[in-house]
Amino acid sequence: MLNSIVRRTLSKRQSLRRSKFSREYCSKFQVSKTIKYSKDNKLWVTLDQDIATIGITQYTKESVGNKVLLVALPPKGVRLSKGNILSVIHSSFNAQSEEDSSIHLSNDLQSPISGLVLQENEVLESEPTSISVQDPSAAWLVKLRLTDYKEVNDLIDGSPFADGSGYPN
Repeated sequence: MLNSIVRRTLSKRQSLRRSKFSREYCSKFQVSKTIKYSKDNKLWVTLDQDIATIGITQYTKESVGNKVLLVALPPKGVRLSKGNILSVIHSSFNAQSEEDSSIHLSNDLQSPISGLVLQENEVLESEPTSISVQDPSAAWLVKLRLTDYKEVNDLIDGSPFADGSGYPN
């Protein structure tokens, strides 16, 4: 029963977010052509030769809730394949009613590319809320050494929000 309540609440919030994010949302955040994005617009990727830095987008920051409780990352040395779980973000939304103190969420983020984890953002272990800051460079999760450079072609140049639709394409 609790799951169905959470699903309905999230569904309502997502439909509200879709309408809020239109052109007003897109104009707040400049789209960088040097950053590539996952198709679902949850993650950004920057490339420096065969090293990829992966972080969360503004869209993900706003969808994970207003209080990040935990950010789980793979340790250095782990090999990730495209589609594997890259990170799990546990967060909560403030309750809409007095009956519930908050709604807890767990967001699984899938790796948009394959690679060997070279470094994880250790700050997120002690300060998980730092992932929600406005500075995109502070919202990085891991650095990977690419193992399949062809997967970079599956990433999107420019944010899916750049078309003004307000929701990922």
